[in-house]
Amino acid sequence: MNDFSNLNHLPSEVKILIVNGQTLVDDAKEKMKDIDYGFDLTSKMQLKSDCKEVEKFIKLISKGKLSDKNKASLELSITRLHTTLDGLIKFFTR
Repeated sequence: MNDFSNLNHLPSEVKILIVNGQTLVDDAKEKMKDIDYGFDLTSKMQLKSDCKEVEKFIKLISKGKLSDKNKASLELSITRLHTTLDGLIKFFTR
């Protein structure tokens, strides 16, 4: 988990978005390591790519580059990761 102690100046909605994104990334990485799901290589690569994208926008915002475009991109990448993770888990647990 990253240290977000220097982000007190951000609006509450952005801080909540960052925490939700980081929690989802941590959850996805944990599930990739879990043997029960047995993701194939394509699924693992998709999850890794989506996680990196979320982390990229979190890092941009935490470095002080908060803009409407970055915020919207973070929201979109979180939605994409959430959709991918849910779809894969439902697919591999059938």
